[in-house]
Amino acid sequence: MIKISVNLKTKLKSGVLSRLLYTLNFIQNHPCAPKVIWAINEDGADITVDYGNSGDGVNIPKIERFCFENEISTLPKHILLTYSEEFQVYGFTTEKEEHNLASPIDIFQTIFFHISRYEEWFSYDAKKDIHGLMSSEEHFLVRHHIHDLPVVDHLVFYLYELLSLNPKQISTSFRLTHDIDAIRRFPSFYKFIRANANVIFYQKSKWLLLKRLWTTYFKVVLNDENDPYDTFSWLLSTKNPNIVDRKIYFLSGGKTKYENFFKVNDPKCTPIFKISAENHYDIGIHPSYLSGQNATMIQNEKSTLEQNINQKVAHSRQHFLRYHIKETSKILEKIGISSDSSLGYRNKTGFRCGTGFPYKLYNFDSERPFDFVEIPLIVMDMAVIHQVGWNADLFISHVVNFLKKNHHFTQITFNFHNSTFDPILVDAQKLKSYYLDLFDSTL
Repeated sequence: MIKISVNLKTKLKSGVLSRLLYTLNFIQNHPCAPKVIWAINEDGADITVDYGNSGDGVNIPKIERFCFENEISTLPKHILLTYSEEFQVYGFTTEKEEHNLASPIDIFQTIFFHISRYEEWFSYDAKKDIHGLMSSEEHFLVRHHIHDLPVVDHLVFYLYELLSLNPKQISTSFRLTHDIDAIRRFPSFYKFIRANANVIFYQKSKWLLLKRLWTTYFKVVLNDENDPYDTFSWLLSTKNPNIVDRKIYFLSGGKTKYENFFKVNDPKCTPIFKISAENHYDIGIHPSYLSGQNATMIQNEKSTLEQNINQKVAHSRQHFLRYHIKETSKILEKIGISSDSSLGYRNKTGFRCGTGFPYKLYNFDSERPFDFVEIPLIVMDMAVIHQVGWNADLFISHVVNFLKKNHHFTQITFNFHNSTFDPILVDAQKLKSYYLDLFDSTL
């Protein structure tokens, strides 16, 4: 085991020290890390990193008045290092020229800025989206057009290379997840009429979609084919060994137009719970649209799901990814959730947290990590559709190109809704074939 000491010339305040220790813990436990232990100002270390002061060790600059110490109004300078053919390194740097630096980037504060979601926690003046959260267009990584790269994972690899410690060049692995917002396209004749109205008033290619809608509806009514949303038999049965984790999140409450399309006590849910368990899925809660700031609402929805699956629920993802970074985090910790997977983009593919790997978010109010693990959401079907429309060829091309760009150094969590493979809106067979090719062990 190699010991690395980060040496500081001045004593840190407790809050600053907590933030640095949190960052070092992330770096130490990163999947690309060799066997190391990080410490601060410790004698007898195998490697010394001089942070913010010139010394005999590896010198890394420390930006003053940045996110380890202050609530900032203006971000420091951000640079790109063309480091290798495999990836490029992005990070914050000091304005002044410094000599004898191993890197111009303040690696520690850059990593902390992204994984702590600093900009979201202190986003007082940021433009809000239609759901009342910080608009994705305001996010630093989006504004700099680098959200499609795991900049934090690249930085950690780069740091260990600087220290000549041979980090692991890991191949990208997958996590497969599903949000269950509705279990039937046609639960009633009334819903069929509403679907017609939706096409007439809101969709392009109205006659084509109406023809598909009527054809599909009567095939379902006559039992010639399953309801379009009944995709569970193949959606949940893929066997690709590159999938390291599987989770399925069920809505079990809600009071808005965005939910209440089924009840988890519906007998039709029973076989879905069964096939989920048979295929080694963890069943999680999909807290409703208004629940992110309401502990009682999330707890009640969690209890409702637990009563219907006869087991405790420990995993969560907010409906519409409507995650309030301060309030929702505290609620999930309070009710005993062990993992959340809400931090992704609703309208983009990419790394909102700068990393694809699970880690703990940071509680700035108490200056400590939260107890639960955040699993960043990277590729969501509806985010891809937001970018390319209901076009199966463009959907597939978009995901293929993204995966080519990120075949090493990270982990990618996917979210495919059972309702996405809708033959009324998209070439469902083509999309299904690609899904099975991507996640099937026969590849």
